[in-house]
Amino acid sequence: MTHMKAIVVPMSHWDREWYDTFEQFRYALVKMVDELLDVLDNDPAYTTFLLDGQTVILEDYLQIRPENEERIRSLVKAGRLQVGPWYVQPDEFLVSGEALIRNLLIGRRMAESFGAVERQGYVPDSFGHIAQMPQILHGFGIHTFYFMRGLGEDVEETKAEFWWQGLDGTRVLAHYLSESYTNAAIATGDPDTFALNHPAVVSYRNLYELLERLGRRATAGVVLLLNGGDHLRIQPELPAYLRALNERMPDVEFVQGTLTQFEQLVRSAAPELKTVAGELHYGRYHPILQDVLSTRMYLKQRNEAVQALLEGQAERLAAAVFALGGPNLSHALRHAWRTLLKNHAHDSICGCSTDEIHREMMTRFANAEQVANAVVIDALRSLAGAATVEPGEIGVVVWNPSAFRRSGLVTVEVAPYEEVPLGERRFGWSGHPVDLTEYDLIGPDGSSIPFDLGQPHLVCEDALYRRKTFDRVPVTFWASELSPMTARLYRLVRKPIRHTAVPTVHFHPQVENNRWLVRAAEDGTVSLLDKPSGRWYHGLLGMVDEGDAGDEYTYSPPARQTVVRGLTGVQVARQGEHTLVVQGTLWVPRAVTTDRTGRTDEVVAVPVTHTLTLLPDSRWVACRTTVDNRAFDHRLRVCFPTGLRATHSIAETAFGVIRHPVMTEKKEGWREPPLGTKAQRRFVTVEAEGAGLAVLNRGLPEYELTPGGDLLITLLRCVGHLSRADLRTRFAHAGPGFETPDAQCIGVHHFEFALVPYTGTWQDVDLPGLAEAYTVPLTGVSVHGATPWRPARLPESLVSVTGATLSAFKVSEAGDAVIVRVYNGLDRQKEAGVAFGFPVANVELVTLAEDEPSPASTDEAGSVRLALRPFEVATLRVTPKW
Repeated sequence: MTHMKAIVVPMSHWDREWYDTFEQFRYALVKMVDELLDVLDNDPAYTTFLLDGQTVILEDYLQIRPENEERIRSLVKAGRLQVGPWYVQPDEFLVSGEALIRNLLIGRRMAESFGAVERQGYVPDSFGHIAQMPQILHGFGIHTFYFMRGLGEDVEETKAEFWWQGLDGTRVLAHYLSESYTNAAIATGDPDTFALNHPAVVSYRNLYELLERLGRRATAGVVLLLNGGDHLRIQPELPAYLRALNERMPDVEFVQGTLTQFEQLVRSAAPELKTVAGELHYGRYHPILQDVLSTRMYLKQRNEAVQALLEGQAERLAAAVFALGGPNLSHALRHAWRTLLKNHAHDSICGCSTDEIHREMMTRFANAEQVANAVVIDALRSLAGAATVEPGEIGVVVWNPSAFRRSGLVTVEVAPYEEVPLGERRFGWSGHPVDLTEYDLIGPDGSSIPFDLGQPHLVCEDALYRRKTFDRVPVTFWASELSPMTARLYRLVRKPIRHTAVPTVHFHPQVENNRWLVRAAEDGTVSLLDKPSGRWYHGLLGMVDEGDAGDEYTYSPPARQTVVRGLTGVQVARQGEHTLVVQGTLWVPRAVTTDRTGRTDEVVAVPVTHTLTLLPDSRWVACRTTVDNRAFDHRLRVCFPTGLRATHSIAETAFGVIRHPVMTEKKEGWREPPLGTKAQRRFVTVEAEGAGLAVLNRGLPEYELTPGGDLLITLLRCVGHLSRADLRTRFAHAGPGFETPDAQCIGVHHFEFALVPYTGTWQDVDLPGLAEAYTVPLTGVSVHGATPWRPARLPESLVSVTGATLSAFKVSEAGDAVIVRVYNGLDRQKEAGVAFGFPVANVELVTLAEDEPSPASTDEAGSVRLALRPFEVATLRVTPKW
């Protein structure tokens, strides 16, 4: 064996919740950290410890042991305890790019509050890695990446160290943990007994064997040994073991150290490294467990809803108030983000834990949503205070959260009173509601606008000024041509003629506008005509149900598969002018057989309802599919036959798109062979022959494109075990074999997606902009009472963006400016412009971490001009002039 250096990093990989609940694991965490602190304090030879790259561990521990905060702070400042850069160890495919940035922002802030942040891209166990992670890490001054899952290249050729290149060309130094992140979990001082037998992850008979494997893949004569594993206590004897190994193995120098030391040694050797580009989402050597994309789909849907509310509504409204001179509401949002991010841990959002854990997650989603909604209402009421409403009228202010002009359907919870004394310290108020059917809705241009009324519901608001109980009524209408990121006043004005609802018309099987026509068929599918091109798409919304003998991690079709297609007993009705309702029943096998090799002969009825809405000026065909799932052990997908012979699908990822080839090639010998399903964020499209069909979605992250051009979106994947060892599609267990009856997803589920046929390319129709408009709706508030702060006026547009996509508009972490983040979502260079409608004192370019400012280029009008590389992200720090 040639001489090598081994950096030994003691660590413990800490899943906050997985097969045990958070509190059960926290009890063990406290014991582990108590022992760690005692050893670090009392044994100077035990020099360092890596706290798993996530600061939430400190938060969880100190809630129980606050008296140890200064001990931790001293150890972090001394460089002996490495913390950060993450808040939690996230899954990357099931959360947004902005959520990953918030994760690092909060993690960095917390680590720095203890004295130092470990600027190492340590992501040891996440189930694959997105193509923009190099750019995200680089934006936080992190230039390394350590990972176990996802490599598809031949490691013997690529070696353990290589350059990982993101979509925009940014590179980081990647180190592949080929023998896992637990490669030195059971250390001893004897190389012959330094062994590990964990067939699902790594096995070796002695230290010589391990070092031979690592050594032949090392590029700089240095190897990385991680002394720890899932929830393991430390080995206090490690320094003594390393001294013994140094005596026994003179050709190897063992050093207890850090990831930073390892990076410095590799870089100082200046090895010639290969480059790997794009996603790392392959199961060649370690399973990526990619079917977690569709496990417990209700979690993905809730996450997407709360994430969009925080990023697209609450943060932008809070920034608008701040930019116009109002109060800073970001403290509440930081709390909401911390709550939501706890659900982004990879064993949490992936849905691969016990039922009790995922029930607790739903409470966190609700808590984060409550805070975000409170900020939205507070900020909207403040902005609405600038509106002038005449006596006898009810003002309705509508907010466009996007940095481009928008039209769309909006629902506002209106208080049907001419006066509600919100913001006034008044006891005993009792209002007299008016009949909104006797009112006209007048738009900003003075035109009358049709509207629909929902059912009134009782609310109790205004706690700080004495609670007031009254009704609110959902008022839904089409808001046209709203300027970018601003609010506009609509007025409900009394009229003599009563407003009447449009009656339901039965058995009218089509709806249309000037772009498209949608027609229902007797088999429950629909046909869609793209009028500009004359192209028909037939058989859309076909339901496809397959057996699944797998577990929460992995889809595994039974050997004798039964596939069920199509609805029976189909009924078609039309609701109003613009909505088509298709109802039917899917008869599917009740479960897999006892031996799990097939599906039962017994079948159950699964009622399905598609509600399709095509409004006159809509840019998509909206669909809401309701499924009453009564079956077990199956995967349910909705099919869109595109008729297009495309070689690739195009799916949104964080800050860009990924082209996935249609899978036809089998991968022999892989730990987890690919099955064809892929990840998406908010859209996927198929295009060829000058035409395309895109599907937008709200929280449906898994799809597949078949060689025949069928696009399938997964709605449900229903299984009954956390892990099983008898799968046809994966080697060995992925976790404990607990039963998880909630993961069968029995009950009623609602799924939302939208169809966008087009000519040309996805870039021509701006699918990223459509995806934002679909997932971040217009919102509003009725104008009543007083507010502590209101702007003197509302600008025509707070922020508008051309040539790029707005990703964030938020108050800066320092609380003294606003952050505007844009990205070029195209695969070609773009010239972008950012204009401001509020007085600006200074504009600077900053990193994702909001530091390292540099001057931004502006034109004569004060707009910022940006030359963006393909898929480049740019962040502006804008200081308002008050």
